[in-house]
Amino acid sequence: LRSVQDYLHRPPVELYDLNSDPREVNNLADDPKYAAIRKELESDLKAYRTRTQDPWLEPEEYRAPASSRPTSP
Repeated sequence: LRSVQDYLHRPPVELYDLNSDPREVNNLADDPKYAAIRKELESDLKAYRTRTQDPWLEPEEYRAPASSRPTSP
């Protein structure tokens, strides 16, 4: 099970296999086996956000690199 800290300090990307991991414990976002699925989902999300004119859609060039994002303690 996850701790409260795990819920408060979530990774920037989460991807779970809900059939084999219904409690969402094993994040597959960085697993190379799931890279194509992640890419497809990211593309679908970006298209949806663009289509709906999401005011929080942030251009990629302004996004902080992953190495400079805060990490959980």
